[in-house]
Amino acid sequence: MIRYDGAMMRYALAALGLIACGKVVPDSPDASIDIDADPAGIVKVTVLDVVGNGAPTANIPVVFLNPDGTVASDATTDSAGRAEARVLPGASVTAVWIQGTRTLVGTIVDVKPGDDLAIGFTRRDGSDNGNFAVTFPALMGTEFYEIYTPCGSFGAMPGTTMVPLRNNCRRPTFDVYVVAFRNGFASNYAEVQNVSLAAGAVTVPDVWRTTSSFSATYTNVPAEIAEIRTERMSGSRNGFTVGGSGSPMNGLLSVFANNVATAGARAIVRSSLIRNDNALQTISQRVVGNAVNYTLDVGMQVAPWLTNVSFDLETRTIAPNVEGVLPSTVYAADLQFSRDQLSFEWIVLAPTPAPIVLPTMPARVAQVNPLSTDSVGAAVAVVVDVSSIKSWDEARAAGAFDLIDVGIQGDDAFDLVKSQFTFARPQ
Repeated sequence: MIRYDGAMMRYALAALGLIACGKVVPDSPDASIDIDADPAGIVKVTVLDVVGNGAPTANIPVVFLNPDGTVASDATTDSAGRAEARVLPGASVTAVWIQGTRTLVGTIVDVKPGDDLAIGFTRRDGSDNGNFAVTFPALMGTEFYEIYTPCGSFGAMPGTTMVPLRNNCRRPTFDVYVVAFRNGFASNYAEVQNVSLAAGAVTVPDVWRTTSSFSATYTNVPAEIAEIRTERMSGSRNGFTVGGSGSPMNGLLSVFANNVATAGARAIVRSSLIRNDNALQTISQRVVGNAVNYTLDVGMQVAPWLTNVSFDLETRTIAPNVEGVLPSTVYAADLQFSRDQLSFEWIVLAPTPAPIVLPTMPARVAQVNPLSTDSVGAAVAVVVDVSSIKSWDEARAAGAFDLIDVGIQGDDAFDLVKSQFTFARPQ
């Protein structure tokens, strides 16, 4: 059962940490291919540092399995974090990070010859990385100010402030804006769009705009949806956020928010659809930065519901419960389990939400294979559907595990993202 709260979202982000991206070979047919030719070919993998800094990592076990489960290669990454093997279409690739008593395992299924993939953390390095100087003027009557960048908000006073940046939110160009508060509410904002990170500094002009009201209108809402929660994030997913919620009546709902800083070139509107049984799906849509009205035909956008996930230790199967055929760009199944003093987390990336049998690892890393006597901590399932990504090939190339974070958090790089998340703990 899904419960909508901040802790649940944080749990999802903490549980689903492995990130994959790279180049893949598309499915488009080629009439010149000899149907009698050997279908096997090379799949290349780069394994990244587990801390999330994007650095290739040497000496990581990588197991390539053919579709029938036979080992095509039991490899180890070289000094450049690289490994490769000759496999058949539909093979899987698994990387194993052993960190003392904790082991992380990441598997990508349905790979094909010609793929050049990366497995590892790419969006999780939240460590500090430099500062950016922001200078802004005073606005008469203001009680306090907040500076916003893609790394979030930072309290400041007029003049120059060194705003800290983090690795997971640094961008080559970004919007900077300052929000002024009176009587505890946002009253005005001043901004500069398309600021260059390389410049190292920006001066916000003395042009203060008044905050606005925002309305979200939901139509054609199915009767099973008991509540809709709305968030509007200015500039980026870490931007100035307002929101509201309500219960639809006769298929309609309007949600209003005041004191909205419509800063930035774009904004994200995230709608959380909550069913009577607390099942949840979110729809995140990119809009222009100064948008003050938003409309969503819920009946056209709502997907079949992901309601639960289970894991069978005997068969090593993670099985989601989906009420219908659920469109997806990427499906992630995550199992957390323990044995004696050892803990394991195994994440499998697949194209669709369907039962997944964890692959059997060879002797060198056989300790990661679940045993019937292990203790299961949690089974997690996440489904993300990105409108601009049309195939599993495109998802792998775009960084499919990165898309899990996009689905949970929202991201202004994509026009429309739908996501669902559920987890189960042992009774």
